[in-house]
Amino acid sequence: MRETHGGSHAPTLPREARLRKRRDFLALRRRGQRSRTPHFLIVRDKGTPEPTRLGITVTKKIGCAVIRNRIKRGVREAFRHVRHDLPTHMTVLVIAQRGAGELSSAAVADEIYAALLPAKQAPAC
Repeated sequence: MRETHGGSHAPTLPREARLRKRRDFLALRRRGQRSRTPHFLIVRDKGTPEPTRLGITVTKKIGCAVIRNRIKRGVREAFRHVRHDLPTHMTVLVIAQRGAGELSSAAVADEIYAALLPAKQAPAC
């Protein structure tokens, strides 16, 4: 399956790799295992029957639409790089916290890599 979108050549997350329904977000928040980075709350659940999936929450408190979308793009990009190194049936929810809007894309990726992968496996970009 080719993972491109529109006319661009950048890979995208396929539909089955995204958390899309509100009830899925809420269920994951209730039962998932939490970890924190300086700017993100990461909630994981390893016992799902679905393939590895990602959900992202960035509230209006973080910033305007441009900033929220930039954060989401950075998180998706980092997840694309580590997705195949994660357990097969894991669902990940990334919730942006105060200060995430000031991060560069590289800083967002570094935090996501550190939270999702053991330190030795962080990909070199």
